[in-house]
Amino acid sequence: PLLKTVEDSVLDGQFSRAAQVLNSIRDRRAAWYYWSARVSVGLGNRVAALEYAKTAVQMAPDEAAYRELLAGLQSAGQTYQQYGSQRGFTGALCSNPCLTLIAANVLCNCCCLGGRGGAYCC
Repeated sequence: PLLKTVEDSVLDGQFSRAAQVLNSIRDRRAAWYYWSARVSVGLGNRVAALEYAKTAVQMAPDEAAYRELLAGLQSAGQTYQQYGSQRGFTGALCSNPCLTLIAANVLCNCCCLGGRGGAYCC
């Protein structure tokens, strides 16, 4: 019954509510991971969605809906990579954790100023 509540919330676009219900479920079977993937997509977290979808498919490989969701998430990622590659972006920054941290540090140091109440960003 809780997964039905999650499904109804997703169909109504109430992803935060669906996430709350999912978090209350302790018995995490393939359906839980499938709905967690759908909710993650709705909340804009495609990385988590992909991981949840992979787990759902691993747990229940015969479920067509699970495989379709996973395929859709994987193809979206491949399309994004192809689009970037065609425009000369190699992805070196994000694929290199050291460069990513350096870039984040530079951005924070350049964009954030210290005030009497602590740091704030412009």
